Amino acid sequence: MPRSPKSPIISWIGFLTALLSLLISSPLVFTYDTIPLWKLTLAVSEYGHRLSIGPLLLLLLSWRSRRSRLGLATLVTASLAMLILLVPLLSAVSTIGKLPAEWERAFGGQPPDFTLNSQELFFGKWVAKSETAAFQIHKYSKAQDLDLHFYRSANSAPSPCLIVIHGGGWQSGSPNEFQAWNEHWTTQGYSVAAIEYRLAPQNQWPAPREDVEEALRYLKANADDLGIRKDQFVLLGRSAGGQIATAASYGLHDPTIIGCISLYAPADMFFAWKYALPTDILDSMKLLRQYVGGDPEQQPERYTSASGIRLVTPQSPPTLLIHGQRDVLVWHLQSERLAEALRLAKVPHFYLRLPWATHGFDFAWQGLGSQISRRAIDHFLQTLKESKNQLTKGMSF
Repeated sequence: MPRSPKSPIISWIGFLTALLSLLISSPLVFTYDTIPLWKLTLAVSEYGHRLSIGPLLLLLLSWRSRRSRLGLATLVTASLAMLILLVPLLSAVSTIGKLPAEWERAFGGQPPDFTLNSQELFFGKWVAKSETAAFQIHKYSKAQDLDLHFYRSANSAPSPCLIVIHGGGWQSGSPNEFQAWNEHWTTQGYSVAAIEYRLAPQNQWPAPREDVEEALRYLKANADDLGIRKDQFVLLGRSAGGQIATAASYGLHDPTIIGCISLYAPADMFFAWKYALPTDILDSMKLLRQYVGGDPEQQPERYTSASGIRLVTPQSPPTLLIHGQRDVLVWHLQSERLAEALRLAKVPHFYLRLPWATHGFDFAWQGLGSQISRRAIDHFLQTLKESKNQLTKGMSF
């Protein structure tokens, strides 16, 4: 019996679905500078491989009807959408192949295993916040009414402490962010102190740096009760928190800060001002004025002390920089230029470039960027913990 023709309605539904998939993939081709479309870009760039399953099914279903005009259009559109959605995965695989040799040149020793876990990629959960996070809240500054969320290391022996500084454009954010990451680091032999700090515009730089100092004093004074080592702290910050982390790590000259980790953060406030526009996605000029207290001509000393790149010395702690090359909120040249300053000062460091990734990629717990970054951060922390005084003071890149 001859096969009955496919319903025109079903054919049109198939084509429109393929067209929708192509539209969803568009952030991987075009750059969008609005907050809602940045969030779409984040999801598509980290989980495009999952989204590609839809166009693949459409491609298979439309193959038999490829001789019709609509069927061919569906086939071509679905194929194009699928290929675009797979670009981040292909980019990640290409990047992974280069990382071990780059890591060895930076730090020596055995590099991390950057291999992607395919089960996590396709079946892992998006974890932005854990509902069962086990942490204690400590009032580390009574004068400023500031708390820290303390996650105790899974190890019984006194552990190094990772101080996590949240992002939020210096005006918002919370230590409640990225709880899954904080819990994960406790399994790596670190305790974690995710801290509050004074926010702009009510408070301006250097208030956040002073808060980091206060948190350090509190943690050192209570090290025995918290089960941490008072001589081993690592500062980690995301976005605005990364600016605070680098400026504090290099500017405080505290020998107990043994490492710094900065994710997609500004490191040169003069550079940020120079390329800021009132029309950009964050209205960066306004943010900088409110945070630093004016423009560079009005507050040159504050801009200098807030710029980690201008505070680097050969004695600065080893640093891990991570930045997506498609970041529309903080230009990846911020991390690139800081990496060059660290290289010139011969400070051990590693700059992890993620060509497909955008700002905040690590919200996607099992995404491409998170998997690779987690391996890099874990290995970096392990290196600091085990070889505090044995890092090669050589030409890093």
